Amino acid sequence: MCVVSREQEIEAVFSRPPLICIEVLSKDDTLRSMQDRVDDYRAFGVPNIWLLDPVKRRAYLCTQGDFREPDGEMLEVAGTPIRVPLSELFADLD
Repeated sequence: MCVVSREQEIEAVFSRPPLICIEVLSKDDTLRSMQDRVDDYRAFGVPNIWLLDPVKRRAYLCTQGDFREPDGEMLEVAGTPIRVPLSELFADLD
């Protein structure tokens, strides 16, 4: 899933990086297997990459070579009103 800013034109194939790319781990995925995809997003210039693990109810902020959990219980994009509480994100899975 990708999120674009209001100013960015919606395209079938992105020519400019979206604001956020969100990946959801499936049962067969591992964090290690996702690193190549994250590296591709980074190379394209995506500034915010989130990886969600619905089984462990964890979220990761992805940078080149690093997956880290957010400080606190909120995913957010600096300089925008985008804030996603992790408790709400995973609530429907229970």
